[in-house]
Amino acid sequence: MKQISALAAACVLMTAGAVQAGPVTRNAPVLSADGEAQMVLAAQKACRAQGYRVAVAIADRHGLIRALLTDDGVGALDIASATHKAKGAAVTGRPTAFLAKIPKEAQAYVDLIKSVEPDVALIGGGMPLVVDGQVIGAIGIGGAPNGDADEMCAQAALALLPKAAG
Repeated sequence: MKQISALAAACVLMTAGAVQAGPVTRNAPVLSADGEAQMVLAAQKACRAQGYRVAVAIADRHGLIRALLTDDGVGALDIASATHKAKGAAVTGRPTAFLAKIPKEAQAYVDLIKSVEPDVALIGGGMPLVVDGQVIGAIGIGGAPNGDADEMCAQAALALLPKAAG
């Protein structure tokens, strides 16, 4: 056992010189609470302009719901739809409309997603929030007549994100 520990320590020491010095942490953009509030209100306003009453959810990049706004008369199904779309777009970094097309093309990928995050909704209406090339969260809309209409409402919120540098 001592030989294994000594060998492991020697391997660590040998590779330590090969690792380039760099920052131990990095700064990643995150949504502020005020930003989340502005985004859910923008999406709700866009949906109301089309005559839709919806639920709007914002998730952080890990898929944790940080903000939820429900309109008058919105039920549990629409709330679940919005939160599951936000989670799906956040953890995959892809619009949920893209995920909806995957079952026909790569069922193994869908199975993997569902095994890690069973609450992911595979229907349009969830959009990742990307700043400077990094997924910082996602927005999900539930309650419009279809995923395309949900996604249109989400676009109003995406317009509030700062543009990527470059």
